[in-house]
Amino acid sequence: MSTYSARSGKLSFKGTSSDPAKISKKRKRKHADATNAAASSSSSTGALPNEGWVVLSNIDHLTGPCLVLFPDSEPPSALYHPSDTDHVVARPTDGGDQFFATSYEPTDVHQVFVATKLPGSSAGEPRWSLKTAEGRYLGANKHGVVSCAVTAVGATEEWNPVLVPDTNRVAFQSVWGQYLQIVRPTDPQSVWQLRADAKDISFCSSFLVKVQAQAVHAANKRQRRVKDRVEVLDDNDNPVDPNLT
Repeated sequence: MSTYSARSGKLSFKGTSSDPAKISKKRKRKHADATNAAASSSSSTGALPNEGWVVLSNIDHLTGPCLVLFPDSEPPSALYHPSDTDHVVARPTDGGDQFFATSYEPTDVHQVFVATKLPGSSAGEPRWSLKTAEGRYLGANKHGVVSCAVTAVGATEEWNPVLVPDTNRVAFQSVWGQYLQIVRPTDPQSVWQLRADAKDISFCSSFLVKVQAQAVHAANKRQRRVKDRVEVLDDNDNPVDPNLT
């Protein structure tokens, strides 16, 4: 089984700072420490930065470019879709023991997936799709085989992201009711594999997701507008412009 190498250097996305002075230096930490630090991310607090990548702590903020990490593998890994195959793997992140989850940013476009909410999904409730840089969607069949093979969203490309209680981790449930999980390779030289056949949320099916800070700010603004909107009804329960009352 082959391994995949990434292009060096950070990518530039809308909402990502290119000023080195604004990018936190990576600190050498044990991977467990990185995970604990990520759990205390400021993505849901007033300390949210204006740009860059932040740890997802609210499913409603899952929109636009995202990075799906598994910091607990050795070495830490990220979902990765090689452009020359339908497979998706958990590719080791560059940096080795310098990896720090809260400051890590994507260095290869194939690490980045675009998340889109699908309110009219086949499940009758909101679901999400995850699109690769090649325009193909992450999907899973009923046997748990994960791939990025199609360019249109069907039922098998719908995911229900679940925030794991008491953590900032996310579990991805397929339309078949099973969860995406990382699987240790039998060959130590191979990349970690992905399957979607976990029956319950567990350590191996709990991922750390990073999104762009701008997307979180935009989602928060939308939520505030909805909360502040007061609908005025007439005697027949028809909406009335509040400025005319």
